[in-house]
Amino acid sequence: MSTSTTSPERRKRRRTAVRLGIAGLALLGIGAAATSAAWTDDAWFNASAGSATIELQGSLDGQTWSDADNAAAQITIPASTFKDLGQGDTKTVDIQIKNDSTVAVDVAEAVDATGAIFESSQAPLNDPATVSTNFTAGSLAAGATETITVTVTTPNSWSDDYQGKTGAITLTYTGTQA
Repeated sequence: MSTSTTSPERRKRRRTAVRLGIAGLALLGIGAAATSAAWTDDAWFNASAGSATIELQGSLDGQTWSDADNAAAQITIPASTFKDLGQGDTKTVDIQIKNDSTVAVDVAEAVDATGAIFESSQAPLNDPATVSTNFTAGSLAAGATETITVTVTTPNSWSDDYQGKTGAITLTYTGTQA
Protein backbone atom coordinates (compact mmCIF):
# COMPACT_ATOMS: atom_id res chain seq x y z
CA MET A 1 0.00 0.00 0.00
CA SER A 2 1.19 3.38 -0.76
CA THR A 3 0.83 6.46 1.33
CA SER A 4 0.43 9.90 -0.03
CA THR A 5 1.63 11.49 3.11
CA THR A 6 5.27 12.28 3.52
CA SER A 7 7.23 11.53 6.52
CA PRO A 8 8.08 14.22 9.05
CA GLU A 9 11.76 13.87 8.29
CA ARG A 10 11.18 14.56 4.63
CA ARG A 11 9.17 17.61 5.41
CA LYS A 12 11.88 18.83 7.69
CA ARG A 13 14.48 18.40 4.95
CA ARG A 14 12.24 20.15 2.46
CA ARG A 15 11.72 23.12 4.80
CA THR A 16 15.45 23.37 5.42
CA ALA A 17 16.11 23.29 1.68
CA VAL A 18 13.50 25.99 1.06
CA ARG A 19 14.92 28.14 3.83
CA LEU A 20 18.47 27.76 2.49
CA GLY A 21 17.22 28.60 -1.00
CA ILE A 22 15.45 31.72 0.25
CA ALA A 23 18.52 32.75 2.26
CA GLY A 24 20.74 32.26 -0.83
CA LEU A 25 18.39 34.30 -3.00
CA ALA A 26 18.34 37.04 -0.37
CA LEU A 27 22.15 37.16 -0.30
CA LEU A 28 22.29 37.36 -4.08
CA GLY A 29 19.75 40.20 -4.05
CA ILE A 30 21.65 42.17 -1.43
CA GLY A 31 24.94 41.74 -3.34
CA ALA A 32 23.35 42.82 -6.60
CA ALA A 33 21.76 45.85 -4.96
CA ALA A 34 25.07 46.85 -3.36
CA THR A 35 26.93 46.84 -6.68
CA SER A 36 24.41 47.93 -9.28
CA ALA A 37 22.10 50.24 -7.42
CA ALA A 38 24.70 52.53 -5.81
CA TRP A 39 23.83 56.23 -5.99
CA THR A 40 26.43 58.63 -7.40
CA ASP A 41 27.03 62.37 -7.44
CA ASP A 42 29.68 64.63 -9.03
CA ALA A 43 31.40 67.92 -8.20
CA TRP A 44 32.56 69.89 -11.27
CA PHE A 45 34.78 72.96 -11.40
CA ASN A 46 35.41 75.53 -14.10
CA ALA A 47 37.94 78.35 -14.25
CA SER A 48 39.30 80.81 -16.76
CA ALA A 49 43.03 81.54 -16.99
CA GLY A 50 44.95 84.50 -18.34
CA SER A 51 48.51 85.76 -18.47
CA ALA A 52 49.92 88.77 -16.65
CA THR A 53 50.87 91.98 -18.41
CA ILE A 54 54.19 93.69 -17.78
CA GLU A 55 54.26 97.41 -18.57
CA LEU A 56 56.64 99.95 -17.09
CA GLN A 57 55.91 103.56 -18.02
CA GLY A 58 57.80 106.83 -17.61
CA SER A 59 56.84 110.46 -17.04
CA LEU A 60 58.47 113.85 -16.57
CA ASP A 61 55.50 115.38 -14.75
CA GLY A 62 53.76 112.44 -13.05
CA GLN A 63 50.64 113.15 -15.12
CA THR A 64 51.47 112.17 -18.71
CA TRP A 65 52.74 108.61 -19.01
CA SER A 66 54.53 106.96 -21.94
CA ASP A 67 55.43 103.34 -22.62
CA ALA A 68 58.91 104.41 -23.84
CA ASP A 69 59.74 100.77 -24.55
CA ASN A 70 62.78 101.45 -26.76
CA ALA A 71 65.22 104.15 -27.87
CA ALA A 72 62.84 105.35 -30.58
CA ALA A 73 60.07 105.96 -28.03
CA GLN A 74 62.24 107.28 -25.19
CA ILE A 75 61.17 110.24 -23.08
CA THR A 76 63.40 113.26 -23.69
CA ILE A 77 64.39 115.36 -20.70
CA PRO A 78 64.43 119.01 -21.84
CA ALA A 79 67.90 120.20 -22.95
CA SER A 80 67.63 123.18 -20.58
CA THR A 81 67.69 120.84 -17.55
CA PHE A 82 71.44 120.20 -17.61
CA LYS A 83 72.47 123.20 -19.74
CA ASP A 84 75.35 125.55 -18.94
CA LEU A 85 77.13 123.36 -16.40
CA GLY A 86 80.06 125.05 -14.70
CA GLN A 87 82.61 124.23 -12.02
CA GLY A 88 81.04 122.85 -8.84
CA ASP A 89 77.51 122.71 -10.29
CA THR A 90 74.81 120.29 -9.25
CA LYS A 91 71.66 120.12 -11.35
CA THR A 92 68.76 117.76 -10.79
CA VAL A 93 65.54 116.63 -12.41
CA ASP A 94 62.80 114.38 -11.09
CA ILE A 95 61.47 111.66 -13.34
CA GLN A 96 58.78 109.10 -12.55
CA ILE A 97 58.28 105.46 -13.35
CA LYS A 98 54.96 103.66 -13.01
CA ASN A 99 54.18 99.97 -12.88
CA ASP A 100 51.19 99.73 -15.21
CA SER A 101 51.41 95.92 -15.06
CA THR A 102 48.86 93.55 -13.59
CA VAL A 103 51.53 92.15 -11.22
CA ALA A 104 54.42 93.45 -9.13
CA VAL A 105 57.71 93.92 -10.99
CA ASP A 106 61.32 94.00 -9.87
CA VAL A 107 62.86 97.16 -11.32
CA ALA A 108 66.52 97.57 -12.25
CA GLU A 109 68.29 100.72 -13.46
CA ALA A 110 71.03 101.28 -16.01
CA VAL A 111 72.70 104.71 -16.29
CA ASP A 112 74.85 105.42 -19.31
CA ALA A 113 76.63 108.80 -19.52
CA THR A 114 78.64 109.35 -22.69
CA GLY A 115 80.35 112.27 -24.38
CA ALA A 116 83.25 114.57 -23.56
CA ILE A 117 81.96 116.04 -20.27
CA PHE A 118 81.59 112.56 -18.78
CA GLU A 119 84.95 111.17 -19.99
CA SER A 120 88.30 111.39 -18.24
CA SER A 121 90.19 109.15 -20.65
CA GLN A 122 91.21 112.04 -22.92
CA ALA A 123 94.35 113.83 -21.72
CA PRO A 124 94.51 116.42 -20.19
CA LEU A 125 90.87 116.03 -19.15
CA ASN A 126 90.26 114.64 -15.67
CA ASP A 127 87.53 114.84 -13.05
CA PRO A 128 84.58 114.54 -15.42
CA ALA A 129 80.98 115.37 -14.60
CA THR A 130 79.07 112.54 -12.95
CA VAL A 131 75.50 111.29 -13.12
CA SER A 132 73.76 109.70 -10.16
CA THR A 133 70.23 108.83 -9.09
CA ASN A 134 68.53 108.08 -5.81
CA PHE A 135 66.98 104.94 -7.31
CA THR A 136 67.13 101.73 -5.29
CA ALA A 137 66.46 98.51 -7.18
CA GLY A 138 63.52 96.55 -5.83
CA SER A 139 59.92 95.54 -6.24
CA LEU A 140 57.25 97.94 -7.46
CA ALA A 141 53.64 96.93 -6.83
CA ALA A 142 51.09 96.91 -9.66
CA GLY A 143 49.83 100.48 -10.17
CA ALA A 144 52.56 102.02 -8.00
CA THR A 145 54.77 104.94 -9.04
CA GLU A 146 58.24 106.00 -7.97
CA THR A 147 59.91 109.38 -8.30
CA ILE A 148 63.61 109.27 -9.13
CA THR A 149 65.94 112.25 -8.81
CA VAL A 150 68.63 112.39 -11.48
CA THR A 151 71.66 114.49 -10.51
CA VAL A 152 74.52 115.78 -12.68
CA THR A 153 77.47 117.06 -10.66
CA THR A 154 80.69 118.73 -11.78
CA PRO A 155 83.80 119.00 -9.62
CA ASN A 156 84.84 122.32 -8.08
CA SER A 157 88.12 122.00 -9.97
CA TRP A 158 86.49 121.07 -13.28
CA SER A 159 89.08 121.70 -15.95
CA ASP A 160 88.68 124.58 -18.42
CA ASP A 161 89.16 121.94 -21.11
CA TYR A 162 85.54 120.86 -20.53
CA GLN A 163 84.21 124.24 -21.74
CA GLY A 164 81.85 123.92 -24.70
CA LYS A 165 81.83 120.12 -24.53
CA THR A 166 78.69 118.00 -24.51
CA GLY A 167 77.51 114.66 -23.31
CA ALA A 168 74.44 112.45 -23.27
CA ILE A 169 72.66 110.60 -20.49
CA THR A 170 70.58 107.49 -21.05
CA LEU A 171 68.56 106.10 -18.14
CA THR A 172 66.94 102.72 -18.62
CA TYR A 173 64.53 101.12 -16.14
CA THR A 174 63.68 97.48 -16.68
CA GLY A 175 60.73 95.75 -15.00
CA THR A 176 60.73 91.98 -14.59
CA GLN A 177 57.84 90.03 -13.08
CA ALA A 178 58.51 89.68 -9.34
